[in-house]
Amino acid sequence: MLIQVAVARKLAEHRDRLTYRVPVHLQKAIDWGSMVVVPMGRGNQLVNGYVTGFLPEHPDDETAYKDVASVQEAETMLNRELVELAVWMSEYYLCSCYYILEYMLPKFARSKKQEVAVWKDDSALAMTRMVFLEAEAAKLAEEIREQGEIAVERLQKAYPHAETLLKELVQAELICIEQRYLQKGGGKTEAVYESCIEPDQLEDARQRLGRAVKQWELLRYLTYEGATDGKTLNSYWPNYRNLVNELIKKQLIRRKTVQVQRFHTDHAVFRNDRELVLNTEQQQALDVILAKADSPCAEEVLLHGVTGSGKTEVYLRTLRHVLDEGGGAMVLVPEIALTPQLIGRFRAVLGEYVEVLHSNMSDGERFDAWQRLYRGQTRVVVGVRSAVFAPVKNLRLIIMDEEHETTFKQSEPDPRYHARDVARFRMEYQQGLLLLGSATPSVQSYYEIRQRGTLLTMRHRAQKQPLPEVRIINMAREFKGGNRSMFSPVLADTMENSLKNGEQVILFLNRRGFSSAIVCRECGHTLTCEKCSIALTYHKEQNLAKCHYCDYRSPAPVRCPSCGSRFIRYMGSGTELVEEEVKKRWPWVVTDRMDLDTTQNKDAHNSILERFARGETQVLIGTQMVAKGLDFPNVTTVGVLAADMILNLPDYSAAERTFQLLTQVAGRAGRGDKPGSVIVQTYNPEHYSILAAQMHDYQAFYRNEIQMRELMVYPPFCYMVRILVSDFSPDGLLDGMQRMADGIAERYPDIELLGPSEAPVSIVRKRHRFHIILKGGSLDLLREAAEYGQNFMNLSRKSKTLRILIDVEPSSVL
Repeated sequence: MLIQVAVARKLAEHRDRLTYRVPVHLQKAIDWGSMVVVPMGRGNQLVNGYVTGFLPEHPDDETAYKDVASVQEAETMLNRELVELAVWMSEYYLCSCYYILEYMLPKFARSKKQEVAVWKDDSALAMTRMVFLEAEAAKLAEEIREQGEIAVERLQKAYPHAETLLKELVQAELICIEQRYLQKGGGKTEAVYESCIEPDQLEDARQRLGRAVKQWELLRYLTYEGATDGKTLNSYWPNYRNLVNELIKKQLIRRKTVQVQRFHTDHAVFRNDRELVLNTEQQQALDVILAKADSPCAEEVLLHGVTGSGKTEVYLRTLRHVLDEGGGAMVLVPEIALTPQLIGRFRAVLGEYVEVLHSNMSDGERFDAWQRLYRGQTRVVVGVRSAVFAPVKNLRLIIMDEEHETTFKQSEPDPRYHARDVARFRMEYQQGLLLLGSATPSVQSYYEIRQRGTLLTMRHRAQKQPLPEVRIINMAREFKGGNRSMFSPVLADTMENSLKNGEQVILFLNRRGFSSAIVCRECGHTLTCEKCSIALTYHKEQNLAKCHYCDYRSPAPVRCPSCGSRFIRYMGSGTELVEEEVKKRWPWVVTDRMDLDTTQNKDAHNSILERFARGETQVLIGTQMVAKGLDFPNVTTVGVLAADMILNLPDYSAAERTFQLLTQVAGRAGRGDKPGSVIVQTYNPEHYSILAAQMHDYQAFYRNEIQMRELMVYPPFCYMVRILVSDFSPDGLLDGMQRMADGIAERYPDIELLGPSEAPVSIVRKRHRFHIILKGGSLDLLREAAEYGQNFMNLSRKSKTLRILIDVEPSSVL
C-alpha cells in the first residue's frame, strides 16, 4: 500500500506531500488524516505527518519507497473531506499542507514531539539490576515498569532529579528513551465510583459490612444514584476516601475514569425563544432558500437585506429545515462579539445544543466541542473564521453572516485563506447550500452572485420600523466655528435627549487607546516603536505607550526622549479618550468600552454585552466590534466620531469599507419601537460612500464603486497576488526585488506589476518590509509567477532571516 503524507518539513515550493509504503502490520490502522511518523532524508530522521491520500498499488514500484515507521493511536479528528480541503488550500494559497492540517485542528489535537521512558524487559537479570539501585531510582524504575511507558515531561515534574535518574536507568539497560509524536492535550477526565451490586443485594452487603455503617450508607447511595464523582461524595462524607478504599478492597464498588465534557456557557439574558411571524419579504426569501437547500446540487445564495430586515429569522428556519432532514450546519460570524446573541437565540429556538468555536474559549473547551462535532453528538456550530473547518457530520448548510467583513480573510500567519472560499469548497464537496447574508455585501460577492448564483433582496425592516435618520456633520465647518470638542453640538444634543429618556447610545470610533500619537511640542519629535515604523499609541488607563503591531510597550514619557522637554502633547483620539469625555459631560451615566483592550479575558465580550442588554450600561463605546450584528431595541442614538479613518487609507477597498462600517453601525439604531438617529462626523461630507450610507442606498454606492474598480482594473475585474518580502537588514533587498520583478515581467508579459516598493508600514518587529502586487486575468498564472518570484529571492539572497509571504487575493495591501 502506498500513501501520500504531508510532512512537518518546509520543502521547496510548498511541496510537502511525499509518498511512503505502509508495512502490512500497519495497514489496518491507516486512514485519511491519520497521524504517522515517517523517515526523511539520507539519515532517515523521523518526522511526523498526516495521511493525505492513497495511491494505486504498483508492486514493482513499492520497493522504491521508504516505510512508514509508526501510526499515532489517538483519534485524529480529521476526515477525508477536511484532508482534501487542506490539499486544495495548499495549492490555491501556496502554503504547506501539513501546517494547514495543524491549523485546522484545535490546539490539543495537534501533534507534539515528546520523549517517552519505555520499560525494556522483566528478565531475572533486569530484576537483579534493580536491587542495586538507590531508593529514588528504584522507585522511578518500578513506576515505569508498572505503566510500561511514561512521558519524560511528566517524570520531570514528579522527580526533582529526573534527568540524572533516567540516565542511570538507561545505563542499567532497564529502560530506553524513545521519541514519540503525541497529541498536545486531550479530553478532561475525572474519577467516579460506582456500585458493583444490584439493589436486591444490598441486604446481604449490609450483613457483610456489619458495624461499618458509613461504608454501607455510601454503598447504598452509589447503588441507587449510579456513578458519582469524589467532589459530590465529599459533600456527604468528608472522609469518603477511606470509605471508598475499603469498599474497593471488598469488591463492593469500583473506581473508573470517565471523560468530563467542557461546555462553553451561554448567558440567560440572550436566550430568546419567541416565535416570530415572517413578513412577506422574509417568507418569499425563505421559500427560495429552502428549495435551494433541498437541491441535489451545490447551491449559493446571497441574502441582501437592510439592517433589521430579519435575516436571522430566515437563518433560523433554514437551520431547522436542514436539521429536520438529518443534516448538519454551521453559522460563521466575523466577530466574537456577535456570538452571544446568536447562540442564545439559536439554542432557545432549535431545541438542541449548538456548539461555539472561537479564540476566547479555553483549549479544552475547543477540543471537546470539536470532538462532539466529529463524533456526531452535536450537529450545529456557530463560530468565527476558523470554525469553517469544524468536522460537522453530514454538513448540508453553511451560513456566512455579515459576509462582507474582511475579518473572514486570514491576514497572518499562514494559511492566508478566505472563509468564503473554504465554505464554497465544502458545499461543493457536500453538494450543500452556501447562504451568504449582509446588509452591505462585498462588491466582489455582489458582482459574482449576479453572474452565477441567486440574489435575494429584503428592502424593509422586519417589524416595519423606519430605517434611522442619518445626519452628516461637517467637522471642518465645526472647527472653523470654534468647536474643538470631539462631539459636535448635534451629536451632544441627540445623546442628551436619549439619555434623559432612559434610552441607550452607541459611540463608534475605530481606534483603541487614549491618543494615537505622543508628540513633543518643542522639537516635534513623535514617539515611535523601537521595532516598527509606527507611532506609539498612548493608553492612559495603564499609563503606557503601546505599538499596535508588535505589542511593544514602554511607560508614557515625562520628558521628550529627543530634546528633554517636558512639553509632551497627546494627539488624536481613541476609545479611552471618548469614554473619559463622556464621563466628563454626563457624570451620572454608566459607560462600557468594547475594544481589544477590554476584551482580552475569557467571556469579556459576553459580560459587556450582557450589562448593555440588561440596561445597566447607558453608553457603549467601541471599535468595529460594536458596528455589526448587535440587536438592542433600546438603542436610539448612534454616533460615528470619525468617519474618515478608513477612507483615507491607501487601499483600493477604502471606500467600500467606509460605506460598510457606516451602514452597519447606523443599523444598530432604532431597532425597537422608538425611532433611531445616527450622527456621522466627517471631513469628507461629499464622498459618495458617505452620502450613500446616509441614504442607506447600497445600489448608489455599488454603481459608483464598480465603475471605479472597472476603470482602475481592480477586483472583481482582475485577480491579485501580493508578495511581501522582509528581512532584518534592508541592504540590497529592494534591488533584489527589482530583479525579481524584471524576471516576472519578462516571463509573464500578461501580468501587471505594481512595485516593488516599501510596504505602507515599512518596518514591523525590526523586519524591513517591501512588497509587489501582481494583477492579471488568470489566477493560475499569478500563482505560478509568485512561486517563481519566491524561488528567485530564495536563491539570490543568501539570508537565513529572509521571509517571503505570498497572499493570494489579499483583502488589503497595507
